[in-house]
Amino acid sequence: MERLVRVKVIPNSDRSSIEKKEDEIKVKVTSPAKRGKANRELLRILQKAFQTQDVQIVAGKTKRIKLVRIQGNPDIIDDVLKKLSFDKSVL
Repeated sequence: MERLVRVKVIPNSDRSSIEKKEDEIKVKVTSPAKRGKANRELLRILQKAFQTQDVQIVAGKTKRIKLVRIQGNPDIIDDVLKKLSFDKSVL
């Protein structure tokens, strides 16, 4: 299953976290937004949360708002998105 999600990235945060805010996922990363460091950390966080290595930024590589493609087990993807709606964090 492939899912496109809108992600807002907050670089230089005190700690990494992931939560759902309305129609997007908000991910805080500790890395700076320089030389792709924040993007690499974002992908690692999403890969861990959604239990798949198949995560790719398809739009907005240099922007805070990105479109990310997640491909993997549909049950896991739906479960994580559901948990994010209720728990506000899966890390």
